[in-house]
This record gives sequence, C-alpha cells and structure tokens, in this order.
Amino acid sequence: MKSTAVPLLAVLLIVLIIHSVVDISAQKVKGFYPDEIVYFEVSDEDLALSMLKSGDMDFYLWRIKPDKASEALRDPRVDAVRGASGYQDLLFNPAPTTGKLNPFSIKEFRQTINYYLIDREFIVKELLKGFGELAVTSFSPYSPDYGSIADIIEAFKARARYDYKLAELKLREIMLKAGAVEKGGKWYYNGSPVEVKFFIRSDDPIRKAIGDKIASDLEGIGFAVERIYGDLHKATAVVYGSDPAAGEWHIYTEGWATTSIVRYDDSNPAWYYAPWVGNMPGWGEPGYWQYENPELDDVTMRLATGRFGSFDERAELLRRSIELGLDESVRSFIANTFDSFPYNKERVEGFIYDLFGGPWTAWFYRGVRLRGGVGGILRLGQKLMYQGAYNPIAGFQDLYSVNVARAISDPGAAPHPHTGIPIPYRYTYEVDTAGPHGRLSVPPDALTIDLENGMFKPVGNGVNATTRTVFKVKMSRFHHGPQMSVADLIYPFYFMFEWGVRQYPEDPKFDGEYSRRTEDARGTFVAFRILGEDTIELFYNYWHPDETYTGTWISPYSPYPWELYVLMEDVVVNGRAAFSKSASGARGVEWLDLTKGPSLEALKDSLQKLASENYIPEALKPYVSSSEAKARWSALQGWLNNHGNLLVSNGPYYFYKADTAARQDILKAFRDPSYPYSPGDFDQLTSPRFADIIRVNVPDRVVAGGGALIRVGVAVGGVPSREAEVSYLIINPEGEILLKGKAEPSEELGEFEIGLNYSETSKLETGSYLLKISAVSFEAARPSTTTRTLTVLSPYQALSEELMKLRGDISSLEEEVSIRIDTLASLSAPRTLAYTALGLSLSSLLISIIGILILLRRMKKRM
Repeated sequence: MKSTAVPLLAVLLIVLIIHSVVDISAQKVKGFYPDEIVYFEVSDEDLALSMLKSGDMDFYLWRIKPDKASEALRDPRVDAVRGASGYQDLLFNPAPTTGKLNPFSIKEFRQTINYYLIDREFIVKELLKGFGELAVTSFSPYSPDYGSIADIIEAFKARARYDYKLAELKLREIMLKAGAVEKGGKWYYNGSPVEVKFFIRSDDPIRKAIGDKIASDLEGIGFAVERIYGDLHKATAVVYGSDPAAGEWHIYTEGWATTSIVRYDDSNPAWYYAPWVGNMPGWGEPGYWQYENPELDDVTMRLATGRFGSFDERAELLRRSIELGLDESVRSFIANTFDSFPYNKERVEGFIYDLFGGPWTAWFYRGVRLRGGVGGILRLGQKLMYQGAYNPIAGFQDLYSVNVARAISDPGAAPHPHTGIPIPYRYTYEVDTAGPHGRLSVPPDALTIDLENGMFKPVGNGVNATTRTVFKVKMSRFHHGPQMSVADLIYPFYFMFEWGVRQYPEDPKFDGEYSRRTEDARGTFVAFRILGEDTIELFYNYWHPDETYTGTWISPYSPYPWELYVLMEDVVVNGRAAFSKSASGARGVEWLDLTKGPSLEALKDSLQKLASENYIPEALKPYVSSSEAKARWSALQGWLNNHGNLLVSNGPYYFYKADTAARQDILKAFRDPSYPYSPGDFDQLTSPRFADIIRVNVPDRVVAGGGALIRVGVAVGGVPSREAEVSYLIINPEGEILLKGKAEPSEELGEFEIGLNYSETSKLETGSYLLKISAVSFEAARPSTTTRTLTVLSPYQALSEELMKLRGDISSLEEEVSIRIDTLASLSAPRTLAYTALGLSLSSLLISIIGILILLRRMKKRM
C-alpha cells in the first residue's frame, strides 16, 4: 500500500530511530506524550473491538467494517475517527506470454473488464454498506484536485456500468480476434484452456468478496480461473516480486491507503499509471518484462517534476494523465472507502489525524496523548504485522511498517493534515527562483556528483538552475548517540546517484526499483554548497506555482546517519541481501531488514568489518575525520549489542524491540535534550475547522438564455463565514459536465452566490440537471457537498406558463368584476360607474395580452 506524497526526496529517504537514555528530570521534556508505543497484530475485528472496550488496546490502526463500526460506537467507551483513506482496485498483468494467451495483455480486454464486469454500485452499496464512493481513478471527490478532472470522471461513471451480457459479448469478440477457440462454453488457445490466475486478498473480507464475484463472472464467461488466496506478504512475493512474463498472476485485488491529504498531488498519476516510477508490472527490475507507455511517462514526468508554467498548464497535464490511465486500464479503480478507526476514548485524550489517512499519518505520533498527559504506554493494534522489510531505501512498502517508520523518523517536511500544504518540520528554507522559464547561475564551486571517482566535485562554470533554496536544518542527536552532521545531510545525494544510475550491465550498486522511484529527484538535482554545519544551499530544476512546493521539492536532510547507508550498501554489494523486493526475488537473496531475520547476521558481519577498517566512503572524506568515523562505528556497534537491531534514526521514538513470536514491535520515547520538539508543540492541529453547506436556495425554474441566481449558505466551524471556497457543477443526465465555476461571497456573511448569465444558460436544453455544490474551508480541505435539481425551461415554455397563469388571472378578474357589478347594482350605484370599472379591468387585461403577443412575435424573428 502506498503512503502518499510528502516532498519526494523526503519520502525516498524515510527511516527510523533510536536513542541513548538521558536524565530529563531537571529540564523540559523532549519528544512527545507517550513513553512507549507497542504495535501488535490483531487480525480479527471482533477481537480488536473487544480489546478496545476492555482497555487492552488504545487505538486500532485499521478500518473496521461499517456494520461493526455502527455497533461499536454504541458503546460509551468507544469512539472513532474517520478518513477517506482507502482505495480498492484491480491490477492487471499486461505481459504477453509465450505459447499461452494472457488475455490481459490485450488493452480492449482490460477496458471491457473495467467498464462492464466490475459492479461498482453493488460493491459500494452492499459490501461497503454505503461507506464509500464509486471510484474510477485514485482521485476521490474529496481530493483537492478533483475539480480539475471531475468531467472526465463523471463521463466515465456515466458510461461504466455492470453488464454481464454485454461484457460476455465484447470479450467473445476480443478472444476470437486473438485466435482463441470456444468449445462447450470454455475458451482454449493452442489446445489448452485459457487460464486466469487471480490473486485474491483473503485477509480483507471486502476484497475477497470483490475477487470472488469477478472470478465467478469470468468462469461463467468461459475462463479457467485459478483463485490464489493470500495476504499482503504472499502478494508481495507472487505479484510484486515476480517477472510478469512468468505468468504467476493475471489479476490482483489491490488496495491502497492514502495516508496524507495532498493539496497538489502531482506525483499521483505517475505512481498509479506510469512505468517510470517502478510501480507498474515489471517494477523496474532489470531482466523482468516491463510495461511501457512513452506518452504516460512523458506527461506524468512533466507533471511530477514541475515542468509546467501555470496552474492551467498543470491541469492540462493532470487531465491527460488521467485520460491515458483510464484508457490503458492496467490499474482499474473500484471504490474509495470512508474508513472508521476506533479507539478507547476513556484512555485516549487527544490526537492529530489526517483528513484522508486518519491516524495513518506522522502527525498522529506527534500529538496522540493518553489521559494524564506525558507518559504511559500507547497500545496500537494493527491488522497485520511483518508484511515486508524494514529498510529505508526500498523497504517500508506496506502500511503496517510505514506506521512504525513514521513514529521513529522525522520527515524534513510533511503535508498539513487538514490542508495538504507542506509544513517544514526539520528545516526552515528561503526560496529564490527564476521559474517557470528563467534560469539562475550556479556558483562554480557548488558541488555535484562524480560517480566515476566516487566523490563530489565542483560543478564548474556555465551551469544554471531554475531554483536556489537555502535550508537551515534543525540538528539533533541520532538515537544511537552521535550528533547529526553535514555528512549526514549530503550523503543521500551521492547515494541517490550511486544506486539509481546503472554504470555498467553488472553494476552491483544498482537497484532498478529504487532507481525508478528516485528518477524525478535525480533529474532535477543540480548542485549544492555547504554554508555552515546546519546550512545548505541547494540548486535544482523545479518550480511550482505554490512556493511551498518549490521550497520542499528536495532537501539536504536525512533522518538516518551516513554510516547506516554505508553498512546497508556493503551487505547488498556482497550479495547477502537486496534493498527492494523485486531485486531480492530476481537475485534470490533476502529483502534487507534492519530489525529481524537473516539480514541481521549479514549486517553484523559487515559492521564488524567496516568498524575494523574505520571505513569512510570517498565522497565523505573531506567532511568526516578518522576520529569521527571511529565514534560513529563504535556507537552503531553499541546499539546493535544493546538493542539487537540497527534501525537507528532521529525521530521522537526509537525502535526498541521486534518480538516476532508475539508479532509486536516496541518503541520507546526519545527524550534527548537535543530533540527540537516537546509535548504540545503541535496540539493546535488536533481540531480541524470544516466548512458546511447549511442552505441552498435554487430558483423553481431557470429559463434558457436568461439569468439565474443561486444562493448558498456556508458555515466554517459552525459559524457563518466567507473563509471557504464554493464551487459548482451542472451535469446533464448523461453525466456530462456542462457548466462549472466558483461562487462569489455576497454582502451577507456566510452567503455565496452562483450567478448564471444568459450565455451560460443558453448551453442548457429543456429538462432537469444535477446541480452539485461543494464548499471547502481554507483551514481544512475536506469538502461539504450537496446536490439539487435544476429545472430548465425554454423561453417558449416559460411564456406558455406565463400565458397559462394569465388565463387564470383573467378568469379570476372576470369573476371579481362580475361580483363588483352585482354588488354595485345591489347598492343602487350609478350603472355607468359599474361599467367604467369593468372597462378599466378588461383594458388592463388586453394590454397584458398584447404585450405578450408582441414579445412572442419578436422572439419568433430571433429564432
């Protein structure tokens, strides 16, 4: 499962922590609230809820099924936080196979499944019990970017519908064209049944039900379906760890956790659709068959690396990438889930949560507190444990290990949990940019990468860059004791090129998966200058219309020490482990894990060798003295001897122990006085202020070619406010978006107006339209949405209604006049007065009728 999109290099360099115990009695407490965190596996939801109620668990870091959530919330001890965090999708294997037919290698076959054999409505209504929404891409209606692609998504939804018979008909045409033969209702190719190997996640009841339903439909259409049941650990080996051309799988019920809201999710399409990232079948592993799509690579690379000149150009790239992804249908999204994460409210007093990921965010560990304030043991249940390796290069691939990593390592910057805008965490920065189209001169003494000689070198004269940013890093001690130094800040740049660039075919210092995931950072890096022990000037070719994205794109920061990089490198170069799962599968070695398993013995051997040599990599010799290196290697050995692991970092908790028998990890608070933060420093993030639409006033009818005004009442944090953005869509019955725009605040506080002019309403034909309105607070980017029906009449229909109304008025007036005459007559009033009254009333009616007839005649000429 993917953990989403903090600035790219920070994600790629994420790691973990540890510490040396210090006396904190006479100083302000450092770190955050709990003294200890225990993660443990509870795969059974009923057991998890029982443990929550009894106080044996404080928080369950997994979504529970809607029916169980409703039942659990009736208990006064239990509450839940919600997030639009999960995605369900089908991943197809598009690799052709020799001698056999893989139908998913045919784009039209994948498209047919995506359009007609996925019953999204059934999945949302019956399986998710309404706690979800139909999805066709990885952008949900709650994504800040949704408005840019809403018409594409709505059009797809209008076309995509479950239709077994139509799917059967279309698949039959495709199979016959591919050379398959139908016998007795079964499909054959070269005399053998056409097999579909379907990996179905059995540890998730929702995905199991989805997989079984689609598998049954494929069997009914004539395919020989092999259902492969398993959990993420098994899927990592079978799906992500194998060559697609080997045909070990054809479909996988994939799932993703969007752990952070991101305001401008520029890397999203690349991650889910584009080959260059290494997250598509083939995984970037040399020797494996690779899915390729040059246009997707180009469009998503330009989007992800800021190669656009405006928000409008960015929107065009985003739209095109979604169109291409939907057309290719290698990854077909099914549903976006609204997830409930239960906790014991008698024990948990407060916490920070992300609007998308709930507690699946680094901010959770920087705000969660038990009753009583500082101290205590926080017990966190997880659905699974140990589904992948714990290493910061190409490990931490699954949600469960990422939860641990986020507690023990500090990001350089992280998305605000309510707005998605990056917040600098371990550095401050000042940006100077010539973007989008200008260039800045890079000083000739700035340093760049010299792979040939294994070192940094001056960039020389005549080099330019788009952006210059000066970073000042908040330094502290690592968990094993040493103070962060400039060597820790710059070595990740060298490492990124050393392991991301293949210098010759058998280069042992290359990992294909890692290479693809760092390609955009390498492609934009230019040079750096050291201005001080904690201050680095960085030059790179990246620009974004939002300066916070420009400033946090890449940074000279690492949450773990240079010697840990070097140690991991030595183990991998010597063929005893691999950084990534795909490389470990291809080479037949262990996936490197710093906390447990066979990797530890290899790490111990390399550590002993490197320490005895007092090894310093060539690139760091100008920055690390012999005595400093000796102290570093000695501290790392001491940590291993005392804690039995090598997962050292710089965050608020350190990795104390992995108890594989009990399936639990134990972290302890890092209370070192050098740590830059204390309990309560981020408590202001615990209460998001959402926008709510409290009323909508829509005209009874709108006349095409005329004006219309719609009023929308909005409150933020329960109080009428202008501090929100209100937008609207007008959608026809076919799902096409005909009009969209922003509402403007009126003079009345909390009221916004949607004004439609004659040119806009002229685009609307007679009929009923869906008016979809959303409001988003400037402080919390979760939208409040509502829908109304907009009834549109033609001018003739509107006039006809007026005439009908007028006829009614005439009849009423005739009655009234008759009554008045009778009344006057009974009062013996002069008869002439009665006739005068009658004449005036009828004259008034005649004038009205003539006016309408003249208007009709004029309108007839215009039409």
